[in-house]
Amino acid sequence: MSQDYQPMLISMSEITPSLHLFLLNNNNDAHAIDSFIDQIITVKYIPLPVVTVGALNHCYKIIFAFWKELNKAISFGYSSQSTIIIMSHISNCVSYEAIKSVSSLISKNKSSILLPTFLMYKALCLDTFASLTQLLEKIREQKTIIQTIPLTFTVIYGVLLTSLSYALPSLKESIHSNIIDRVDDISCGTPPYGETSPMLDADKKISGSSMYISDEVHLKEIHYMPFRSRGEFVASVLRGSILFVSKTKCESLEYSDDFQDFINEFIKWRILSWKSHEWRNIIYIMCEDAMIKKMPKEFNKVLKIYAHSTNLYNIEKVIFLSDYIKRCLTLLIDLHPNFIIDEYLDIESLLTIIKIFITTDNAEALTNLLVSLIELLPYLNGNSRKRIIFDLLLEQYFRYFFMHWCDSVQFAFQTILLYRITLARFSKLDSLHPKELQLYSSRCRVNYNSLSFDCNVVKRLNERIELLKDILKHLELNDKNFILLKRSMLIFNKRRKEYELNSKKYIGGALPKISFFRPESLE
Repeated sequence: MSQDYQPMLISMSEITPSLHLFLLNNNNDAHAIDSFIDQIITVKYIPLPVVTVGALNHCYKIIFAFWKELNKAISFGYSSQSTIIIMSHISNCVSYEAIKSVSSLISKNKSSILLPTFLMYKALCLDTFASLTQLLEKIREQKTIIQTIPLTFTVIYGVLLTSLSYALPSLKESIHSNIIDRVDDISCGTPPYGETSPMLDADKKISGSSMYISDEVHLKEIHYMPFRSRGEFVASVLRGSILFVSKTKCESLEYSDDFQDFINEFIKWRILSWKSHEWRNIIYIMCEDAMIKKMPKEFNKVLKIYAHSTNLYNIEKVIFLSDYIKRCLTLLIDLHPNFIIDEYLDIESLLTIIKIFITTDNAEALTNLLVSLIELLPYLNGNSRKRIIFDLLLEQYFRYFFMHWCDSVQFAFQTILLYRITLARFSKLDSLHPKELQLYSSRCRVNYNSLSFDCNVVKRLNERIELLKDILKHLELNDKNFILLKRSMLIFNKRRKEYELNSKKYIGGALPKISFFRPESLE
């Protein structure tokens, strides 16, 4: 067997026997597993690189033994130290990628040897649902615990519940039926009920077998206890569905009508949440993270919420939004750079959000914004690049940022002017490195020449700087604008000399990585 996933199996094999004995001797003690948490968190779920029947059977024999003990542990009750971690590991066991291979082979009649493995998987899924039910019942009995359970519990619970629904047909139908039956004036969608899974396909294939394990599990009132609103339930099911779907089926799911309806319902609930005192609700935020990771186009709908439903008088919310947008854009850049380069990002909503930060004139929000742009600008292209660089930074708000009262805002803006205003070194556009030329060539589109655009940008930047110099000459010495402008110009000129020095030394690739705090370094 490959060594890639051996550490996972070794860790499970080492933990399981002692965990089994300890839980046996501490029956119904919710904190019994606490002492094993340090060992359990070392288990990393590594996919099987090569799928063979022998490897699948061996792998799942170990996973099943480990999973069974985790089910037992959560059935004992809630522990603030361990329950959320254990539920997360159970969720990983339920959705471990190898079960899809097992299920596919069974549904195609290619390996009856794996049937016991699949049946054991389903039995443990049923056991997990039963253990979750016991956990919720014990939480309900201890009313003081309910108030202290973090929203992270709800997030993990929602993912686990959704993962189970892709293995248990009756649970999937129950989730779907529940949403239809509980339709109210804000509900317009259902979960992606039509989306199947290899496990559901295999289950249907063997339903007539004498070995078939029937499942009759349905959501009851207690299963909604972790959700404080219907919106949290919708967000949890949506997040679970997005994370569960495979890459090959992700696009077909995203464009299906029922899934789009479900997205729209999430959006309606998120608007209500964002306008309420619970605007920082992590359940919605983690659902949005899932969108960014696997369906970035859907995140544009969330951007519209923040663009049109943000109260700019709530400074705490504005600062949070600036930090959140910075994190989201960084994630988009890391995972889907071409999504931005190909102009799929909703630039109009982003511009509206940017103007909210500018209107509040909050230093922290503006610094977060400009740091975000330092990361984003190398990936903006075409009209998006024009709107941000030319219209926003060089025209509308050039003087505002250049002379800003906050040093960190002014510093970040000057970093953009020197290091991010063009794709390559703005002072060397007439003598570019071959890699820089290659970059410009790759960014050309119909009616958009990237190098010509950057040449115009440099021309406009120099015009703005010269205009400020001219204004400075005509200001009175005691004018407060003279003091601000002179100080800003001195700092900019000093940094420009540093830039010119480093620019001459630079012989690297097309996209130098520039530290915000050490912008003079070109790596």
